[in-house]
Amino acid sequence: MDPQCQCGAVQPPVAYCFSQKCKCYLCAQCESRHGSGHECFPLSELEQNPALLLQKRIEDAEKSTVALREYRKLLEEKELTITRVANRLREDVARLLREIHGLASSCVESETESQLFQLAQTSGKKAQADARIKQQTELMQMLKKKREIAKKLRSQTAAIQFYTSLERAPDCEMSAGSDVMKEIAKCEYDYKANRLVQFLSAQSDRLREMGGSVSDSHTVAKEESQLSPAPQSPFVYFLKENANEILVYNLELRKSVRILVDGWKAAKHMDSVAVGSRIYCSGGGMYQKATFDYEYVATANTMRGRADMLVGKTLHKLVVCVSDGKCGIYSVCGQGPNGLLNICERYDIRSDSWSLCPSLNEAKYGVSAVAFNSRVIYCFGGLGATADGVEKFLSTIECLDTTKADTWHIVEIAGVDCYGPALDMAAVQVSKTQIVIFGGFSGDFSYKSAVFDVTTGDMGAMPSLVLGESFHGSRPTMFSGKLCAIGYRRKDLHVLDLRPGGTKKRRWELVKAEEWMAEPAVQKASDSMILVRI
Repeated sequence: MDPQCQCGAVQPPVAYCFSQKCKCYLCAQCESRHGSGHECFPLSELEQNPALLLQKRIEDAEKSTVALREYRKLLEEKELTITRVANRLREDVARLLREIHGLASSCVESETESQLFQLAQTSGKKAQADARIKQQTELMQMLKKKREIAKKLRSQTAAIQFYTSLERAPDCEMSAGSDVMKEIAKCEYDYKANRLVQFLSAQSDRLREMGGSVSDSHTVAKEESQLSPAPQSPFVYFLKENANEILVYNLELRKSVRILVDGWKAAKHMDSVAVGSRIYCSGGGMYQKATFDYEYVATANTMRGRADMLVGKTLHKLVVCVSDGKCGIYSVCGQGPNGLLNICERYDIRSDSWSLCPSLNEAKYGVSAVAFNSRVIYCFGGLGATADGVEKFLSTIECLDTTKADTWHIVEIAGVDCYGPALDMAAVQVSKTQIVIFGGFSGDFSYKSAVFDVTTGDMGAMPSLVLGESFHGSRPTMFSGKLCAIGYRRKDLHVLDLRPGGTKKRRWELVKAEEWMAEPAVQKASDSMILVRI
């Protein structure tokens, strides 16, 4: 391509400008406009002497190199200057900080000395003040010890009255009514009474050694009860899967105790229930028949073997009832080695034996069972199967009067959206005529909550759960008019206030596991959970 002038003229270029600003070809008109300071050479001369063009290019490169070196030197000098200024500023700031710290320390010391001097003047001699403080401290420690002993005496006295009267309010399934407690007390009253009497005698001796008396302890207990009455502490018992330990967690103190049980491991998907001071568990794993009981107030941490169930099963439900004046544990439904079960068995605590009861109308597992008034068993929902063997979630309600033990009856209810179908729902008796059913799993975790009236057979809607949850292995209960249940999936605590005159608008409350569980190790506990009161 032929060279052209930068002005775009048609005329051919006649010269080339080597100036730093130009470095381009020039036509005759542009060449005449260039003034002094431009190095313009005719093209004819450059064509005759190509070395001249090369020399000019070399000179331009040398000039650019010199200019860059000077610019670099200037930048290095500026950087050095900035570094020096920054170092000086740092030194000045450090010096100022030291001066400020020294001034502050001197001010604090002078102010402290002034206050100490004023305190010494107002309180008199230092020796007398120290003696008075020491005397008051000793009195406060003695009073604190007396109050602790009085608190233990008060709780143990209440326990003696409890076992003497043999009555307990049926506010939860595990209490199972006064008949259950009478039956249990026949076997355990002498043992517990002797232990409590020994404890009271030892505490009375301790009070006398501290300079007090038993009457003093009652006075302190009375004062404390007026200030803050101590309710029964709720305990959660976690039976860890495939482990020989039980985690005992106090909801009130937010502390847990790990109990190692000799010669026993909790089976997966077993079920457990509290009867009096004992925890009974059975089944689980590969369709086990084994039954064990553990006394959670005993000193020996052993799980005592009991008679095996007649049919090995897992995913079943245990429930406590009283029939013919005898306390028994019923095992309802579950899954056996050959599939779903509709079998019902009864364990007699006094004779340590299992016996078959009438079978349910449907084979299923994951049912929710509750002993209504300690006599009638109600089973809600579960997972069953069609005639073709296809699994389906159930909303069926079946009941058995254990005093008659004739047959299971299906309770007919109208189709309602607030209940089922689902498995692993939670059910608990909340009044003389009502059962609350909530949660469960039916492909997704359910938010539903309903109340079932036993006398009328009506199913009514209740407030929905804050978070959908399954209650597999969990035992809901009532504490001071509040319905409490722990979720299987997240270990969150679900609470519904049912007290008369309490919350005007009934609604569920959710206490997350990390809020009520003080120790992360408890959150890893799985399967069987029991809420009990000591």
